[in-house]
Amino acid sequence: PWSPMMARLFTFGAITDVQHARTDNAFNYAQESMRFYKDAREKLVKFSQACSQESLAFILQLGDLIDGRSGLLGSARACDVSSEDKKKNRDACLEDLLSIMRPLPHVLHAWGNHEFYNYPRTELEQRLPMCNPDESPVPGQAYHAWSAHPRLRVIMYDSYDISVLGRVEGDLRASADALLARLNPNEDKNSPIGLLDGPGKRFLGFNGALSRKQLDWIEGQLQAATRAEQRVILAGHVPVAPGSCDPMCLLWNYNEFLGLLQRYPCVAATFAGHDHPGGYTQDECGIHHVVLPAALEAPEGTACHAMVDVHDDAIVIRGTPGTVKSRRLILK
Repeated sequence: PWSPMMARLFTFGAITDVQHARTDNAFNYAQESMRFYKDAREKLVKFSQACSQESLAFILQLGDLIDGRSGLLGSARACDVSSEDKKKNRDACLEDLLSIMRPLPHVLHAWGNHEFYNYPRTELEQRLPMCNPDESPVPGQAYHAWSAHPRLRVIMYDSYDISVLGRVEGDLRASADALLARLNPNEDKNSPIGLLDGPGKRFLGFNGALSRKQLDWIEGQLQAATRAEQRVILAGHVPVAPGSCDPMCLLWNYNEFLGLLQRYPCVAATFAGHDHPGGYTQDECGIHHVVLPAALEAPEGTACHAMVDVHDDAIVIRGTPGTVKSRRLILK
């Protein structure tokens, strides 16, 4: 059993895939698990209340804060609701959730696929901005870094830099269209039918990739962290490492991204959401990859979040009983 040799540096809170909508509960697309849309809001309330009992350096909101159904109310079907009413409903839903999080310190948002089902990137920049406490956000850039502590840097990566979601034109959208046309033969690009087993199933429309520009920027951040003798935690919506999630939930270019991270000993861990059951793996280079479970699918009346204590020699995840597993991650 591990006992910390080093004092705790700081604590942060984390939650993912709240996917609140004011609509009736329903099974997921595979008809395998129930989605508790209305209770998801209460999960965020419980998270906010738990955060208020801690002294937190920042908050990770790992994406899919609202659901693609957020424009609907009750049992209404999409075909029965006007475009104007859908927009009004989804805007109210998002503002309600943001009001719950507003008292929390330094909320770092990741954008998930469900954000893009509701808004284009240009509108998300206004409604759900990438909050960087160090500097003003760069227009059009959803990735940034923050020195959360003299000994730790947080890098927020953009899982949908290359994507068919949120982009209607441009080279990055064209690259995404071409990749899916080549690697997913289905008319419905969210369908894995006929795709290769394992990581080959990741070429789906609800995933995305990091651009060359973003990867180069991340390498620059890792080099700067190395010079500053900082450890690095990276966070985004779509998972990075096989074994941490269902293969169909991986980044399209996870292998390139993971290879970059493994070249830098300063990298301690990655945090993601997207795969609703959650998961964990430690890769061959000692990097910990944590995928938190979706608040949306945790049983009604429960909590589903984590408080994460960062030490010089370990990361301690304090989960919520029955929904998020507690872990002690020893750092290399």
